[in-house]
Amino acid sequence: MMLRGRNAANADNVAAGKDANAGRPVKRHSAANNGGEKGEPTAKRVALKDVSNIRINSSKKATLKAENVKQGESYGKGRLARDVPASLDPCPGFDFDKENAGDLLSVSDYANDIFRYYKMREGRFRVSDYTKRQNHFAIKARPVLVDWMVELQEHFGLKHETLYLAVKLMDTYVSRTKDIIRRDSFHLISATAIFIACKYDESSLPLINDLIYVSEDSFTWDELCAMERQMFKVVGFDLGMPLSYRFLRRYAKVSWVDMTTLTLSRFILETSLMFVEFVVVPDSLMAAAAFLLALRMMKVGDWNPVLEKYSGYKLEDVEPLMWSLNHMMRVRPTLPKHSRLNQIFNKYSDETFFGVAETPLLEGGKSSSEPVGPPAALKTC
Repeated sequence: MMLRGRNAANADNVAAGKDANAGRPVKRHSAANNGGEKGEPTAKRVALKDVSNIRINSSKKATLKAENVKQGESYGKGRLARDVPASLDPCPGFDFDKENAGDLLSVSDYANDIFRYYKMREGRFRVSDYTKRQNHFAIKARPVLVDWMVELQEHFGLKHETLYLAVKLMDTYVSRTKDIIRRDSFHLISATAIFIACKYDESSLPLINDLIYVSEDSFTWDELCAMERQMFKVVGFDLGMPLSYRFLRRYAKVSWVDMTTLTLSRFILETSLMFVEFVVVPDSLMAAAAFLLALRMMKVGDWNPVLEKYSGYKLEDVEPLMWSLNHMMRVRPTLPKHSRLNQIFNKYSDETFFGVAETPLLEGGKSSSEPVGPPAALKTC
């Protein structure tokens, strides 16, 4: 399906005296301000000139630190969401961030703390299993919507982080809303999730009219804006969600793997987005299992002390889920046609992505008759 040219659409709207994004009349404002007079703005308050007498109350600092630790513990409950104590460093002789201190893009001074913070916050953004309450959406509609979102991500040239955040927003909204999702709002919810995720991660986002067009006019401009407000109301305005894709890139960096191995792990992880069974698994663990499977499929390594150090997971934490992902990849082509959506497979079959979709899977593991999903222990974490 071809999208209308954005520049052409903007020109038409401007010529009609309308906002290009909203399709509504543009409000005109007077260039003059304060009665048409120009001048420096009045200061709101007097600047602080002498700070020599300011003293920091150390007792308040200690109290604040204790509150933060307590808050972190409440977000990180459970064996799989624990933070990694510095005293238990499994690989003390290696410091990736120190070795890359000269790379400004690596933000080496803060990278380790950033990912420890992500790990701490995972518990706050865990998605509950909503398959029973929202059965029709979860089983029949969700795979189709995720496949469509992947197509949008490619078509608009969006970042992978945008795709993962959009899927996370959609799942979080569906799991937390008190309403039963109606069939006529499926496309609206996924389009709204994409629109919000673009605002968070993209410098240039698709126009609302473009989203309406690719959705075949299944909703209106006003309906999307209303759903955006509703989604924020249910999900909240904190969009700094820990995403499996961010963890995956971190694991690949500290392991110094080649681009083909990273792309294969991305293919595995992106395929898992199609299966609602994995929404209950922590994002950091999903990334670890996808990366371990890619390492073994490419025969370039295995779980090691470096990965244990930077992920916080031991082999026994990751391996059962890795076999579940291997089983998922094997079962996907055998699913009924309405469930066997090929957008992700076709994407990673292209030479642009090194054709990693054709990489042979591991032998063994689960029987083909077993259902797709994470190990039973993870469903109750």
